[in-house]
Amino acid sequence: VVKRHGIHREEDPESMEFLKRRSWEMKVLKKMLQASRNGGLNDDPLAEREKGI
Repeated sequence: VVKRHGIHREEDPESMEFLKRRSWEMKVLKKMLQASRNGGLNDDPLAEREKGI
């Protein structure tokens, strides 16, 4: 949702979404790296995303 009456803030909602998505991706990548080091991928990242973890 973009607020028209805050011109300098118009990009904020999109960039916040982007940052959230990036941090989630980084978390998943770290988990996958750890899991591969531990010898297997036990949990499904998408299932975790739905739980909001």
